[in-house]
Amino acid sequence: MKRPSDWKKREVSFRNALEAVPLQVVADAAIANPMVASGRLVPLVIIDSTNRPDIFEYCLAHKNYNGGDVIVTWGSGSSKTSITLKLDVLRPLETTILINFDTIKHTALISLIIEASAIYLQPGKPGDRYSDNINAGNVLIEVPDTGFAAHWRKVRKEIFITRFRKAGLDRKAALIATEQAIAKLNVMTQFPFKLPET
Repeated sequence: MKRPSDWKKREVSFRNALEAVPLQVVADAAIANPMVASGRLVPLVIIDSTNRPDIFEYCLAHKNYNGGDVIVTWGSGSSKTSITLKLDVLRPLETTILINFDTIKHTALISLIIEASAIYLQPGKPGDRYSDNINAGNVLIEVPDTGFAAHWRKVRKEIFITRFRKAGLDRKAALIATEQAIAKLNVMTQFPFKLPET
């Protein structure tokens, strides 16, 4: 994935070696709440926190804490097809969480995060599913646009074109199929959920 021209290499510090290890998404879901993100779908990601007890502590502490501060940064990942979402948690405790996303596998998921400007974070382990434990602790984190959204939309278009070309479509047909796929995805990400009138 080509980096945006305004992405600069910068030194990133961590409190310990574990914080510097990108965590993998083991499952994801989407939650619609009329009181959150104007009713749009907000993605929930369960990340492998097996070696990160501090993330479990963070989610637990957040339940009993009014608010919280998180600095959000998108960045390049460890491979050409991956990106990371860096969460610098300042309150109710201090920790840094790196979430690794595969741009091919998680195309829709990344789009949901960007359009909702939010994400539910839930610690877990490989094999966990949200439907198996909907009462597990999770934290709603605001993900404001830091300038990455415009770049992502260009990357997403190329991902779809490549996918359709590999499926056998010529360039023109792939472009048409891409526009249709993105239109469907936009409907999913922008359709608001409203409570029924009583």
